[in-house]
Amino acid sequence: MDNRLLSINGSGEELLLKAIEIACLQKGYEQTIDAYTIHPKKGLILLFYSEDRSRKLPSPMTAKEILPIVRSYLRSDAAEEVELGDFEDDKDHDGHNNVGWYVYTEEWGHVGSESAVICAIKRVYLWMGK
Repeated sequence: MDNRLLSINGSGEELLLKAIEIACLQKGYEQTIDAYTIHPKKGLILLFYSEDRSRKLPSPMTAKEILPIVRSYLRSDAAEEVELGDFEDDKDHDGHNNVGWYVYTEEWGHVGSESAVICAIKRVYLWMGK
């Protein structure tokens, strides 16, 4: 499927794993992650093959195998510095905000100029109303 879209936000490791597993199934079969790149506005981008700007993994990984790397990234300074959009930012509202994550693709299943995308992952804020 070429016009795939993915947009899941939440918190917790179990849901994060499920979101990455869904992303790996978006082509109708389980894809492995072969490479990644880190983008200052898009976050950690997981790829099903290595491109010029990407970093190749030592071997292809499943969603479960990549989870420790994703967790580590989400706790990093690089994740904290990613530019956030309107529905991802630490907004002032009648409630409070918790740190969570966002697993997504953009139009055509791409993220920015990357086309071999499984998904991108950002550290975001989750808004909790009263």
